[in-house]
Formats: sequence, C-alpha cells, structure tokens
Amino acid sequence: MNMEFTATKWFFYIALTFTLLCLLTYESTIERIPVEHEIVKSRIINKVVSVETKEIEVERPISLVFFHDPDTDYGKIGSVLLINSIMKYASEPENITFYIIVESESQLEASQDFIARIKAAFPQLNRAGGVQALVIKQNPRLDELFERVKNRNGLCRNRKIIMHHFSLSDTLPLGVNKVIVLDTDMIVRADITGLWEIISRQLDKNHVIAAHKNCQQLYYRYFKRIDRSQILVPDRRYATMHDQCTYDNGLTALHMGTPAVRNMLNTTLEMVMNDKIFNNMQFVACTRDMMNLIFAHQYGRKGIPSKWMLGKACFAGSSTVSVLVW
Repeated sequence: MNMEFTATKWFFYIALTFTLLCLLTYESTIERIPVEHEIVKSRIINKVVSVETKEIEVERPISLVFFHDPDTDYGKIGSVLLINSIMKYASEPENITFYIIVESESQLEASQDFIARIKAAFPQLNRAGGVQALVIKQNPRLDELFERVKNRNGLCRNRKIIMHHFSLSDTLPLGVNKVIVLDTDMIVRADITGLWEIISRQLDKNHVIAAHKNCQQLYYRYFKRIDRSQILVPDRRYATMHDQCTYDNGLTALHMGTPAVRNMLNTTLEMVMNDKIFNNMQFVACTRDMMNLIFAHQYGRKGIPSKWMLGKACFAGSSTVSVLVW
C-alpha cells in the first residue's frame, strides 16, 4: 500500500515538475517573439494589444473565381446574381478581386460591357485588379481528358464542366495563391470574408483544397463493387479517404501555389489513362468524382462549415445556409 502511495506521489511530483518547466519555456518563448510579430504574441497570451500590422494568417485580396458565359442568358444572369449577392453582404468589398474566366477571345470581347456595368454598380471594384477577365489557356492535355471521360455520363459530355477546374492552373496568373472557385448557378447570402478567413487558415502545403464535406455521399461510390466486401483501388496513390466522405465542388477553395494543385490536370489525366483504375471508376458527377480521387488526403482538416453547404432554394432548411443553388 505504501509502495503504491509512494509511486503515485513520485509520479505526481514528476508531472508537476514537467508542467512547470513547460510553462517557464512557454513564457520565455513569448518574451523572445520579435516586436514585428507583436500581434501574434498578443493573441498567444490572450491580451488585446493594438498594433498596426497586417494579420499574417489571412491573405488579401479575397480572390474569387468563376466561369462566365456571355453567349447565353442563363450564363449572364448567373454571373450578375453571383456578384451582386457577394457584394451585398461583403464586409470588405474593397478587398475582393473577381477572376472571370471565359472560353474564347470573342467571349472576352463580349464580356467588356458586362465588366463595365459591374464596376459602375460597385465602385469598390473599379480599381486596378478589381475585376480581371481571363481567357482559358488551351492545353492539349485538357482535350485528352475530355476525350477519355466524355462517354461516362451526361455531365462528362459537357466540355465546359471539365474545363471549370482543370484549366485554372494554366489560366490564373502565377502570383495568385489561394482562391475560392464558385459556380454561377448560386447566390451567396452571407459575408464571404468570413469564409475566406476560414479557408485561408486551413489551406497549406498538406491541405491544398477545401470544400464542404458530404458524408451522405460516400467515397465508395467512386468505384464499382468487386464483391460484397471490397472496393478495387489498384493504385495506392488514389486510396480511399480515412473517413470515406466525399467533398462537393460547387464552392471550392484551392491553394494554387502548391505543386499538387498546379499539376492536378496532369495527375488526373495520368489516373484516368490507367485502364485498371478508369474501368473501375464509378462516375456519378464528373469533375467532382475525379477531384475527390486525386486529392483524397489533401482536403482541409475540417472542411468548409456546414452553413456554406450548397442549399436548394425553397427547400426545407434553406433558411439556415449561406449559399443557395437556383
């Protein structure tokens, strides 16, 4: 009994000593933080210190990307509704940059009036770089990918859907780092600055993509069942995610500055050109299916908050979400 008490007592003393040493090291580390990082120091010790320095965790500008189709009323209306809804709720409209992607030089010319009207409606965007229209950089590998997957389902037969994400690494300027990519069939009903701050902190070299985690649509669906208990994954680079959930891509954040994202077209093409993988892939959507496979272990740890899940207008629960698909 005494031996047990003695052992417990010594364990307690050792643990207490270790804790005190950690606290001393912690305090000395705080004191060594350079003055230029005072804002970080103030957060660590939970004190409010007024220091005029930019937060290092969150990047500016808030870079938003969408594809614009000036040839159809659906495309033009969608772009107007998307921009209008974002600017309506934005707390930092002066820090927003829109990258508007079009398919051709003729579409770029046709979009000039649209861009002029947007800048007139929102003076905060009427600055250098506030709205940038870019033509998709053609890449023969994009054509190869389209030819390979176009017969798998109806969505894959739409070349624009394939281009939507897989052309970004060639099209966006090299200086663009983190972006939020949006579809134009949605409206935003909250301050996108809050979302930007979340994804800016989530994205790093190991987590290069963030999206809403959808655990109702399991990752298993991307492969045909070989038997009742197994899913064929011939190449371990495309192994299943640990939690088996999938991620939607109607609203996606990408870290464009990382090799994984800049090379995603090449990686995807390599994957689908492998017959053992391609013949066992189950295409339910199209781009989403492929992106879930190539980025299986690189999505943000927590995903985009549930309130940013894509909701359907007029459906139950639509009042609680920040993005509605129309």
